[in-house]
Amino acid sequence: RLVEAAESSRGSRFDWILRVRPDTTWHAPIGNLAHFDARAMHMTLTNTGENDDNFALIPRDLAEAYFDVAASCPSPKEAYRSICMIPWVGSHIYPECAIRMRLRDLGVAWLAFPKIYSIRREAVCRPGDPRGCGKCEIGVCKVAQDV
Repeated sequence: RLVEAAESSRGSRFDWILRVRPDTTWHAPIGNLAHFDARAMHMTLTNTGENDDNFALIPRDLAEAYFDVAASCPSPKEAYRSICMIPWVGSHIYPECAIRMRLRDLGVAWLAFPKIYSIRREAVCRPGDPRGCGKCEIGVCKVAQDV
């Protein structure tokens, strides 16, 4: 809602919204926004071709589809049965799943953005981790098995 407040105070809407982690190290500039397709979201992809939630360049008209994911967040049962579930026994439901399911349901296109950055913080969950991963073992946050 901060974006909406900023737009209200300036009297106009932004053209693009950027979702970026604060611990991102950039290795190159994003580039000229005029060269990006304003009808699609631009997200980095994992090495398996799935969307990554570390970065997104989002046309303002599509921002609600991305940022209001809680409005249609899948239940643990829906996520567990979806194509987004990591195929490990006892694996976790990850945020990219909810984003992908919402974009698919809304018919929103996304395009690959080059991974011209790195994340400085390690990407593992450890027992007692304050990040709220729930029941945690090294590297994997588990989801209830009875879904």
